[in-house]
Amino acid sequence: MNKNRTLHFFAAIALALLLLPAAAFAQGPPDCDRGGRGHHGPPGGPVKMFEHHAEEIGLDDADLMRIKAIFDASKDEMMTLKESLHDSRAKLRSMMDADTPDEQAIMAQIDTITAISGDLHRLRVKTMLDIRATLTPDQREKMKALHEARRERHKNRRHEFKKGDGAP
Repeated sequence: MNKNRTLHFFAAIALALLLLPAAAFAQGPPDCDRGGRGHHGPPGGPVKMFEHHAEEIGLDDADLMRIKAIFDASKDEMMTLKESLHDSRAKLRSMMDADTPDEQAIMAQIDTITAISGDLHRLRVKTMLDIRATLTPDQREKMKALHEARRERHKNRRHEFKKGDGAP
């Protein structure tokens, strides 16, 4: 009976670790080739966001081309990491569904997922830092103001939802 409790405990931890990266990394750029929607951004991801706010930020066509080039440079690696992460999570689910799960193999698979998630997060951050480095101090300030306004709107929506006033 004690062995079953231990197995259930580790299964619960593995499931939690499976779900945490999905929540933590949902804010990153969407699948670029599908015109997906990021957690906080407009359809099309970061490049579309810059295009949408270009006038407000003070970006010209050359700025937008530089931003797109930086994002495109990371696109292939980002897609490879996303596919690898998807496959690794599927493998973990399969391992967890086994009649006699191999705890050591499951823990090793969780380590693999964690490493891939970290690589993906680092790539997303590096891409955004590279893009940010192309902006002037004034453009960065305008972007910062846009981000703050978006965070405030998001915070207010969450607050309204918790109170029961907002739509799901």
